[in-house]
Amino acid sequence: MIQYKIPEEFLTVITKMNPEISNVEIVDVDTFKIINPLTFNLDERFQVLVNLHVKREYKLQGTRKTYSEILNNLFKYTYSDHNFISFVVYQISYPPEKTNMEKFNELFSIS
Repeated sequence: MIQYKIPEEFLTVITKMNPEISNVEIVDVDTFKIINPLTFNLDERFQVLVNLHVKREYKLQGTRKTYSEILNNLFKYTYSDHNFISFVVYQISYPPEKTNMEKFNELFSIS
């Protein structure tokens, strides 16, 4: 099975425009075909399901639907000739909160 990743250029655009996002991970890619009404050819479309990794210190700007729209708009601006690709936010992940032991070790440990 082919492994996919978000292009570095696009990931940079996402994280600069939305500083609460630390990473975007592809969960799955759905492929489907539609009939082009002008040419009657079958055109392939791709829907990329992603998991957003969000920094805990930032507040979310909306729901998964909101972030799906944000990603789609940023993608259109970044890759205007790739209008056959869309994004859906499958999940928003927060890093786990640090335990008291981890906080203590950050303050007092030598190594």
